[in-house]
Amino acid sequence: MHPTCKSCNYQRQDSDFAPDYECPQCGIVYAKAEKYIEKKAEIELKEIKDKKLKEQKIKEKQEKKDQVAKAKLEKKEKAEKEKKRKAQARKKVITKSYIGKQDKANSLFQADSIKMAEHNYYPRSQNWSQGQYGCGAFLIALALFFVVIGFLVFIYMLIVKPDGTLSVTYELKETSETKTCIKCAETIKEAAVVCRYCNYEYS
Repeated sequence: MHPTCKSCNYQRQDSDFAPDYECPQCGIVYAKAEKYIEKKAEIELKEIKDKKLKEQKIKEKQEKKDQVAKAKLEKKEKAEKEKKRKAQARKKVITKSYIGKQDKANSLFQADSIKMAEHNYYPRSQNWSQGQYGCGAFLIALALFFVVIGFLVFIYMLIVKPDGTLSVTYELKETSETKTCIKCAETIKEAAVVCRYCNYEYS
């Protein structure tokens, strides 16, 4: 069987006059053609390997970049969620102050507590602080002590106390119209089928 040239794919015939080591069609030496083909194959294989390695490095770099971006996004979402949770917590607890004499402050508190109850806010704790005159007022009264009016003012300040402050803390109490999301623990409406905070779907 006659050899086939690896360069031009010509198969040698009996009628060819070219030397046995040389292709009658393209004139290349068979041995050189084989070496050339092998070298070319090695180069192509190396190029394929280099290309795959380059693609792998690009892929790893992109994955690392995506991981960093994902971590930043998760951190941002976590911070926003914490901020929202704190804001929600602040809304659940409200502190109001009623200024005046103790009886007057209590009357203001009782009237306002009815309005607050309409919005599901109920008193949790209260604290009464008696008002006090400042040091400046006492010094002025003391300076005028020897004047009749100054003496009267001084006596008045000792007997009559200034308006105090009644501080009341209200807490929002959930009704049956709301529920707590089983995934993010936020408060949502009872009829909700999708949580507006974490998008959890209720089946």
